[in-house]
Amino acid sequence: MYITLNKNHLSAAVICATKKDIRDYLNGVYIEFHLDNKATICGANGSILFVAKSEFVRNDDDTTYINSLIIPSDIINIALKQSPKTIDNIDLELINAERKEYKLGVVNFIAINGKFPDIEKIIPEAFDNDKGVTLNPKFLLMGQKSIKIVTGKETFTLVQNGTNNACVMVCEDANILVVVMPIRAEIDYSGFSMLPKVAEPA
Repeated sequence: MYITLNKNHLSAAVICATKKDIRDYLNGVYIEFHLDNKATICGANGSILFVAKSEFVRNDDDTTYINSLIIPSDIINIALKQSPKTIDNIDLELINAERKEYKLGVVNFIAINGKFPDIEKIIPEAFDNDKGVTLNPKFLLMGQKSIKIVTGKETFTLVQNGTNNACVMVCEDANILVVVMPIRAEIDYSGFSMLPKVAEPA
């Protein structure tokens, strides 16, 4: 297997991935390949999830089919740094399927052995914006940085479904999204029908 991947999608995903988590499967970017020459590229750290639907190009006639793999975060950062900035894509080559050995750009690596979370269970199916939720702003900034890498713009729309459920950062590119998990609120606004008193007219 010898294919070409979108560098921006990898770069955006690795921002939301971890490097030294006890859950090995989060220490890299997960890529799931589909038969229509599209891939799902994900990076997560337990509090934030980046997802991109990304097209890839097959560069050989090898019939070896790899369903998915997890590329270590450090490998992606090194490979992207060594890749020419004028090129938008980067090559991924299968070296040895039994050892799970690959090459990303010019960097050889062993894929992380683990099962990535089922993203379909994480992404909300519907949105309801009249519910409250508490978020850690650092994860919003991480998501914003990922979105800007792909779209070149810092703006996004935040949508949410129900109290204490995940929020989703969406933008003009329908092929990417960022899921941000909530944190425990210091104040319970779930029963409030009005804004706090500070929002009332003087």
